[in-house]
Amino acid sequence: FFQAEDGIRDVAVTGVQTCALPIFLVAAGLAPSRTEADRLLKSGAVEINGAKWTDLNHPTGSTLTIRAGKKWKRIER
Repeated sequence: FFQAEDGIRDVAVTGVQTCALPIFLVAAGLAPSRTEADRLLKSGAVEINGAKWTDLNHPTGSTLTIRAGKKWKRIER
């Protein structure tokens, strides 16, 4: 983990390139369970690179800035 000056923690996530987004949120430490990740998505509490995200499909890109509820992380894949 690395805490950037902007307060967003950098995290490297590997091995989950093609999984569903709720599983990815759990792997990144943004949700404690898949059920909670589903709830965050359905309530519109997930942002990826500044855009609200409700789709269960995994986003593309090598660097993603994700907010889930009050947690922020920058994901490097």
